[in-house]
Amino acid sequence: MRLRMTVLCILACGFLSTAPASLAAGVADVKARGRLVMLCFPHQESDFIRIKVESGLDHFEGVDFEIMDGFAKSLGVALEVKAIKPDFGALLPALLAGEGDVIASEFSVTAEREKQVGYSTPYFGSRNVVVVSGKSPVKSAADLAGKKASTIPGSSNLELTKTLKPGVVAFANFTRWSFDAVSEGKADFTVQDEPSVWHLLKHYPDLKVAFALPGVEYYAYAVQPGSDLRAALDGYLLELRKSGKLAAILERYLGEQAGAAVDSLPALPGAPATGR
Repeated sequence: MRLRMTVLCILACGFLSTAPASLAAGVADVKARGRLVMLCFPHQESDFIRIKVESGLDHFEGVDFEIMDGFAKSLGVALEVKAIKPDFGALLPALLAGEGDVIASEFSVTAEREKQVGYSTPYFGSRNVVVVSGKSPVKSAADLAGKKASTIPGSSNLELTKTLKPGVVAFANFTRWSFDAVSEGKADFTVQDEPSVWHLLKHYPDLKVAFALPGVEYYAYAVQPGSDLRAALDGYLLELRKSGKLAAILERYLGEQAGAAVDSLPALPGAPATGR
């Protein structure tokens, strides 16, 4: 299983686009162009954006794909999925360089990123948890100081990992590779969002969740600063939440617990407190 999934991840990397063309980032520009360009970093352990294996490397599925496909249709344009390489950390520079219109790829809201992009209102919230070996005595953040961590470069989990004061941080391009590192004793822990853990932990019976970090991390869509795509996205997300379609999409990929979590999202403008 691990070998098959790793091969699929590598195939995804091989598919990633290298086109440097710059694109405008407003609603009028998108409509004039006839397509919305979605920047992402697909990987097979993701329920948000991954390659639909049975359909070939140019077909995608997941929460982010479905929402962006619907958003593009609401604008009367086609969706173009543009996968970015070499790693997740390349997404933000690609957006700021005008290589696409929106980042839709499990992109968490962080204070540092908010200084650089315009965020839509959140569409999903998740805790972050610390994954360790099943034999590890780690029980709290204090136990991780000086230990070796594995995480994805450019990710919000890297920012969280640094707050735990590890001795060494090793990088892995995919979440599964961080799980492998802990399983093989090459790292002591990895910080991951709960959806990744729901998806992967069943394949790693030798690993466990040591504890959850405080607070909730929200996923949102990022556009260039000042772009009116932000307001358009907020309007579309409001309709998804009011109609129950957002909950249905989340449940389809992540299970009932994810759909129910829509009720605890921050309220969108003009929406009831539950947003659902």
